[in-house]
Amino acid sequence: MELKKENPQNRKVQQYFDHIAPSYAQRYHATDHPYYCYFFGERLREAVRGFVFEGKKILDIGAGTGALYDFIQANTATFQYIGTDLSPTMLRESHIPVANQRIGSLPDLEMPARSFDGIFMLGVTTYMSRADLETHLAALQTLLAPDGRAVLSFTHRCSLDFHVRRLFRILHFSKLVKPTKSRVIGQSFATMAYCKTDIEQMLERHGFAIQRLEWMNQTVTPFNHLLPGASVRMARWLKRVPSGRVLPFLSGDLLVVAGKKG
Repeated sequence: MELKKENPQNRKVQQYFDHIAPSYAQRYHATDHPYYCYFFGERLREAVRGFVFEGKKILDIGAGTGALYDFIQANTATFQYIGTDLSPTMLRESHIPVANQRIGSLPDLEMPARSFDGIFMLGVTTYMSRADLETHLAALQTLLAPDGRAVLSFTHRCSLDFHVRRLFRILHFSKLVKPTKSRVIGQSFATMAYCKTDIEQMLERHGFAIQRLEWMNQTVTPFNHLLPGASVRMARWLKRVPSGRVLPFLSGDLLVVAGKKG
């Protein structure tokens, strides 16, 4: 039997999320962290908008502490759900039943083909290599039901926030945002970001068509942590800016809803 090679990136990401798992769920609700509430709350709202979960089978890749599961559970009478994560500690902190948890990377897990009505990858692509993301997209094409939808979020490489973060890394300014042990900007593992064109081309190559795209997170590092309340108020105002070149440039993240091409 051939042993699987350890993925150093996955190992570092797992250790990071194991470390922050006990307090991670608070990011959706803690009133003393307005930026986190805004960022994670907006992503979840846009991910579930227009999706009917009743009677559906859902795969949640990178389920974490189960924010999506909690939402579905609170608003749906009957559904099937599987949540995966690299971090066993994150899953232990969730309300996801143990029988519905899968620990590990999706390509290493056995899943029924063409059976999921919805597949969610929220806050996951940032921590994958480009090759790993391509592998996951191929798996999604296999696992998604013919009329199913895939919902994915991405860090936006063509944004002001991304350029500022990259400058911080180059100049070693990450210590301005403390404590760095609990923030991605202070970690040693690589993070990935994509422009809209990159995402469109990848999805098309794997047989997907974008049905909806949302620009999200109109804040800029380090002000979203140093002045979170003001940053969130400004972001909500900026979200009303007509779409075009301005809104994408000001949006640190984006979310796409995609289906299989006919």
